Amino acid sequence: MNRFLEEVREMPCALRRLADYYAGEGHRNLQRFAEIADGCGEIIFAGMGSSESAPLAILPGLSAAGVKGAHGGSIGIRIADAGEWLHYGTAAAPSALAVLVSQSGESFETRALAERGFVSSYVAITNNEHSSLAARANLTLPLCAGDEASVSNKTYANTLAVLYLLSAVLRRKPIEAALEELRSTADRLHALDECAVEAAAQSMAQTEALAFVGRGPAYAAARQCALTFIEGAKMLCAAFSGGAFRHGPVEALGPRLGLVVLAPSGKTQRLVERLASDAAASQARVVCVSDGLPSAIPGVMALCLPPALNEELFPIAVSGLQNLLLYHLCLARGLEPGVLIHCEKITACE
Repeated sequence: MNRFLEEVREMPCALRRLADYYAGEGHRNLQRFAEIADGCGEIIFAGMGSSESAPLAILPGLSAAGVKGAHGGSIGIRIADAGEWLHYGTAAAPSALAVLVSQSGESFETRALAERGFVSSYVAITNNEHSSLAARANLTLPLCAGDEASVSNKTYANTLAVLYLLSAVLRRKPIEAALEELRSTADRLHALDECAVEAAAQSMAQTEALAFVGRGPAYAAARQCALTFIEGAKMLCAAFSGGAFRHGPVEALGPRLGLVVLAPSGKTQRLVERLASDAAASQARVVCVSDGLPSAIPGVMALCLPPALNEELFPIAVSGLQNLLLYHLCLARGLEPGVLIHCEKITACE
């Protein structure tokens, strides 16, 4: 079996392993995070690539709920590109807590933030507890994803899962309920029609470029798709929010563009589906990914997931499908899935 596909098949097991860890030995780490976060004035999530995109999945929920510290003061939440912060930012305020995300724990820019004093204290989210990033951290939250050698799959899904748990902590929701939601999501991760996924990939292989569109938490998935599809399928790809796509990129609609819209059940589902309909009417090749029963849209290929438990879980729920779609697209383009040619698994230099 291809190594990438093998890792994708392991995703449900890796997600359950993470849930088991944080239900047991790792539960005290979540309690420690709550204690650290309670005393800060701002939380900054920083990373590169997948590790920068993943926190976008929890940002809408945190922003809507409003995060309060132990004394009732508001805690600001923001996301930073570690490389831009490193060269164009300034040191975080002493009251700020950085959450530095790096699947390897060795990403150059993220590691440099800690080594060069941009953050006085930080929490590390990493798959390598013995990494440089973990060594300096006040607290390390492991991903428990196991070995991964190809384009990001298990580590990305488990990064989303750790962030989902942190969101529950910050919103003072029961951790046990969040862990059970992760287990339920793991059970549904590959409950999909793979023949339909392969057919969608065959259609996308006939295009010259791909655009991925999502709103709210699904925008994180759109960003991840654009990154991994350009890595794996060697195609020009870009991610947009639903609104941003209409502000210019809509002009590229036509048979040479493939458009993948992510339309989870939620308050913007109909808006995203309307975009899919308009794009299909302009002769673009359109795939609509939704949970539950999708709307029947002429000219649009529908890919269905089991219903997500909530919109914030959709990026995890769709992570298996998006990787299978990438796998079949690579095959349709005559490429070995998951193989990197011009970059390394760990980006250790700028």
